[in-house]
Amino acid sequence: MLIQEGKEPLELTCEECFILLDYDTDLVRMGAMTDKIQAAIHHHLSICSVCLRKLTEQ
Repeated sequence: MLIQEGKEPLELTCEECFILLDYDTDLVRMGAMTDKIQAAIHHHLSICSVCLRKLTEQ
Protein backbone atom coordinates (compact mmCIF):
# COMPACT_ATOMS: atom_id res chain seq x y z
CA MET A 1 0.00 0.00 0.00
CA LEU A 2 2.74 2.47 0.89
CA ILE A 3 4.81 1.93 -2.23
CA GLN A 4 3.75 4.37 -4.89
CA GLU A 5 5.54 5.52 -7.97
CA GLY A 6 6.07 9.24 -8.39
CA LYS A 7 6.30 12.01 -5.88
CA GLU A 8 2.63 12.41 -5.02
CA PRO A 9 1.90 11.53 -1.37
CA LEU A 10 -0.54 8.72 -0.75
CA GLU A 11 -4.10 9.72 0.10
CA LEU A 12 -5.06 8.38 3.53
CA THR A 13 -8.36 8.27 5.36
CA CYS A 14 -8.48 9.66 8.90
CA GLU A 15 -8.54 6.13 10.32
CA GLU A 16 -5.54 5.07 8.22
CA CYS A 17 -3.62 8.16 9.30
CA PHE A 18 -3.94 7.35 13.00
CA ILE A 19 -3.21 3.67 12.47
CA LEU A 20 -0.05 4.60 10.58
CA LEU A 21 0.96 7.10 13.26
CA ASP A 22 1.03 4.22 15.74
CA TYR A 23 2.76 1.91 13.25
CA ASP A 24 5.25 4.62 12.26
CA THR A 25 6.30 5.06 15.88
CA ASP A 26 7.03 1.33 16.18
CA LEU A 27 9.03 1.35 12.94
CA VAL A 28 11.10 4.33 14.04
CA ARG A 29 11.91 2.56 17.31
CA MET A 30 13.09 -0.44 15.26
CA GLY A 31 15.26 1.78 13.03
CA ALA A 32 13.25 1.28 9.84
CA MET A 33 13.12 3.80 7.00
CA THR A 34 9.76 5.51 7.15
CA ASP A 35 9.95 8.22 4.48
CA LYS A 36 6.84 7.10 2.53
CA ILE A 37 4.77 6.60 5.67
CA GLN A 38 5.74 9.99 7.10
CA ALA A 39 5.05 11.75 3.80
CA ALA A 40 1.55 10.26 3.67
CA ILE A 41 0.86 11.16 7.30
CA HIS A 42 2.11 14.75 6.89
CA HIS A 43 0.07 15.17 3.72
CA HIS A 44 -3.11 13.97 5.43
CA LEU A 45 -2.54 16.19 8.45
CA SER A 46 -1.94 19.17 6.14
CA ILE A 47 -5.40 18.77 4.58
CA CYS A 48 -7.42 17.43 7.55
CA SER A 49 -7.90 19.89 10.38
CA VAL A 50 -9.95 17.33 12.36
CA CYS A 51 -7.04 14.86 12.55
CA LEU A 52 -4.53 17.61 13.22
CA ARG A 53 -6.67 18.83 16.13
CA LYS A 54 -7.01 15.27 17.51
CA LEU A 55 -3.26 14.79 17.29
CA THR A 56 -2.44 18.01 19.08
CA GLU A 57 -4.96 17.25 21.84
CA GLN A 58 -3.30 13.92 22.69
